[in-house]
Amino acid sequence: MYPIDTAYNQILSILNKDQRGKLKPSDFNIFAYQSINKLYAGLFTKFRLVVSRQNRFYNGQGLAKETHFVQQHLEHYLQTGEWTEIHDGKCKTAPDSNHVVEVVNPKGMFLEKVDSEYFNMITSHRYQNQCNPYYRLEGNTLYVSPGIEKIKIQYLRKPKKPNWSYKVIQGTPIFNPDAADFCDLDIHPALYSSLVEEIAFLSGVSIREPEVVQVMNQQKNTEIQKETLL
Repeated sequence: MYPIDTAYNQILSILNKDQRGKLKPSDFNIFAYQSINKLYAGLFTKFRLVVSRQNRFYNGQGLAKETHFVQQHLEHYLQTGEWTEIHDGKCKTAPDSNHVVEVVNPKGMFLEKVDSEYFNMITSHRYQNQCNPYYRLEGNTLYVSPGIEKIKIQYLRKPKKPNWSYKVIQGTPIFNPDAADFCDLDIHPALYSSLVEEIAFLSGVSIREPEVVQVMNQQKNTEIQKETLL
């Protein structure tokens, strides 16, 4: 988590609020959440890219190992659920689950993920191999092979919705971290700079400030060019 008040004040500084249009806290919260989700989705794309590069022996070693850093950024959202009872061969995934990573049974055996066709074919046989448990996903429902009574699911959760909570004093919004709905920026610290750029870009569009949009676009293009050269 990253301090949301730090980001909010930095965005106001970029926008130069005394000379340009002011950014409302409610708009900032919307832009922050939208930007976090964009970066979050981009991590999956980037991970597939660096794994592909690794398979072609383009991955570095030690601190230069790309897969290590991208994996760390994703693991910020890694969550392990409690033991979940199985009823009629199925259970629901957690409400905040976005991607199932691993499923384990009480014996410590990891369940193999299979597609629906294979799952139906195997479960239709009389003989069930308990040494090779498996599961399949259908929406937010997880189906497991027969004989399993409970499982524990490790998953990548969805980002939490940020909220720069405040109270209004003499017509001015004042930051209030003690509010019940307060929430910092749910993102790995290494992605903070990229997050600020995304929020600043959306804010510039919102208050119709072409200079801010242009600068943020230039920074984005520079970062893309750097990644292309790697």
